[in-house]
Amino acid sequence: MTNMINVDNLIKRFGGLTALNGVSFAAGAGEVLGVIGVNGAGKTTLMNCICGIYKPDDGSVQINGVKATGRSPHEIAKLGVGRTFQIPRVFRRMSLIDNLLIPVLSQSTPDHELIEQAEAMLERMRLIDLRHNFSEELSGGQQKLLEMARMLMPDPRVVMLDEPFAGVHPMLCKFMIEQIEEIAMAGKTVLLISHDLTSIYRLSHRVIALNERLTRFGAILPSLKPISEPDDMDTTNMPAGPSSTTAPAVMLELRNVDVAYHGDIRILQGLSMAVRTGQITGVIGPNGAGKSTALRTFYGLLKPVQGDVLIDGKVVTGMAPWRFMAHGVALVPQGRSLFNELSVEDNLRLACWTFRKDKARVEQALDSTYAQFPMLKDKRKQMAGAMSGGQQRFLELGRALALQPRAVLLDEPTAMIAPKVAAEIYDFIASLPERGLTVLLVDQNVRQCVRVADHLYVLELGTNKVDGSAQNFEQDDNMRDMIAEWIDYRIDT
Repeated sequence: MTNMINVDNLIKRFGGLTALNGVSFAAGAGEVLGVIGVNGAGKTTLMNCICGIYKPDDGSVQINGVKATGRSPHEIAKLGVGRTFQIPRVFRRMSLIDNLLIPVLSQSTPDHELIEQAEAMLERMRLIDLRHNFSEELSGGQQKLLEMARMLMPDPRVVMLDEPFAGVHPMLCKFMIEQIEEIAMAGKTVLLISHDLTSIYRLSHRVIALNERLTRFGAILPSLKPISEPDDMDTTNMPAGPSSTTAPAVMLELRNVDVAYHGDIRILQGLSMAVRTGQITGVIGPNGAGKSTALRTFYGLLKPVQGDVLIDGKVVTGMAPWRFMAHGVALVPQGRSLFNELSVEDNLRLACWTFRKDKARVEQALDSTYAQFPMLKDKRKQMAGAMSGGQQRFLELGRALALQPRAVLLDEPTAMIAPKVAAEIYDFIASLPERGLTVLLVDQNVRQCVRVADHLYVLELGTNKVDGSAQNFEQDDNMRDMIAEWIDYRIDT
């Protein structure tokens, strides 16, 4: 097998931090090479060095025998390298068709042929009916399919996929696996980063594991035992949320809310939800159900076209998001929301901006955050963007709590996070009511959400299909069967 990509002794440093320390591997045409490792091991940094976003401090990268090291990203793309990102980077205010045409505009192919190719690619990804929609209207999983389609348009030789299954509905995950298999069968080299080890087992011919920023082994996958999916983390000792025979007061509420994008696309339709003080309220449902839209409506980022948003029984519909902060509501959004070029401590200090003149309160907020997350104190002078995904998530949680809120809204807090770190995050979330906090939790990790929540809402097509006690959900056979359709997909090995 001819090697399509060769990486030799790759080293990358960020100041005093060595992110990659002598990484070497090769992969041939038609091969899927899995890349695994804990958060902070350097997996995404490796991809960034290969595609030219980062310049390595030492070592070399060759694509089909041509040196890629030192070239710009667009020059490396012309060598036949395509990639996707952990968080999809689509052009949100462009149609799906236009997103796919961007990487091939410089080709001499007639426009009508490029449009035909783009439509065929959207047909392949089951997005053809949405081809004229803005990409911001897609669910997170659909945006990942769109990004994969856009990457394939220039027909790359080397395909690099960074966490393609993170936060994706299991049935959509199955479809994506089939697409990756087709890509490899077409003779392309695939580098696959994923914390979903079941999918890694299904797809990869070999695996390299980054540990302490070194390539520790390259193993033939049949020698590895199947590993359960991240949703199967041991949660037997996870603390439960508070329970009471008397229902606590409602703190946050949506009443008969409709939310639309671009005037006529109704994402929420007549949705009513109540978040009770001192409880964890979970919101689950398939991709496109409107979970994140509901959470953003709770925080004032979206204004209902019908219905009301309430805090402590008072209507606040249309209130600016910063005023929700003044009411004691903090948001940890889906994806990353940090200032990457600022230090960890500066990110935390920005959270204290509204009371920045009260020096004692600021220092108290920082001390409290560092006490809850000792890792952040150790890295307080480090740039936020240089931390791993899991570490950044803890910083986002710490920044939200530095506001000293009454309620925290969490949107997919464990998406693209290693299972061990995700378990730590859920341990922390489960402890928040004991600290007097109210929690609204949206997550694709249904098992964990059901375990920690006091009350659950199941959304479907922007409506509340059913809601009730999380304990009742676990005991109700019909509910268990419905949830099983989302989360019990397993890969045949």
